[in-house]
Amino acid sequence: MRTEKAEDGHVYVHLDATERHPHGDTTNDQALIIEHLDSEVAFLRRELENRTEEIRRRDTIIAQLTQRIPELPAREPSPSDTPEATGGPETAGEGGPGTQTPPEPQPAPERVPWWRRVLGG
Repeated sequence: MRTEKAEDGHVYVHLDATERHPHGDTTNDQALIIEHLDSEVAFLRRELENRTEEIRRRDTIIAQLTQRIPELPAREPSPSDTPEATGGPETAGEGGPGTQTPPEPQPAPERVPWWRRVLGG
């Protein structure tokens, strides 16, 4: 093999097209690699087309569904929407009539082992 060093520091290797590779025919290997890569590229292009079409279908379905949803009419809140008028919960510290304090938590009953219940004791 003949090599050349350029002024910019790059090294160029000149290959003879008739020269055989010690591990076999490189032109045949390269052709197989190129063929394999071409088939991979074709597969990926088909996948991309399929995904693009799927996204287009989903976008169409979403657009159709959103057109079917009627717009909800806007309404002003009325005085009866306040928590006091609707019987909602009162805030802590109001202490008005009907206010209940939660019951005190009761201690858990003492657990008796199963063998004492069966054998007594």
